Amino acid sequence: AGQMKKLMNEEALVFMIFASLITEEKPEAEELPVVKEFLDVFPDDFSDQPPEREVEFAIDVAPGTRPISMA
Repeated sequence: AGQMKKLMNEEALVFMIFASLITEEKPEAEELPVVKEFLDVFPDDFSDQPPEREVEFAIDVAPGTRPISMA
């Protein structure tokens, strides 16, 4: 990505190709090596995204405090 930006800034002639493989079939759990090894951990149906859950998370910051690390 960095090389492409540099070439584009230098007004070089650039050709880019983005290839993607799309399949209609969804792989079965047993076909995936990692899942094979840990079948007891994964659910039977993992084709959909997990349900949305409400997460309550906050970090209380005192007024006027500055970040610990500044770049």
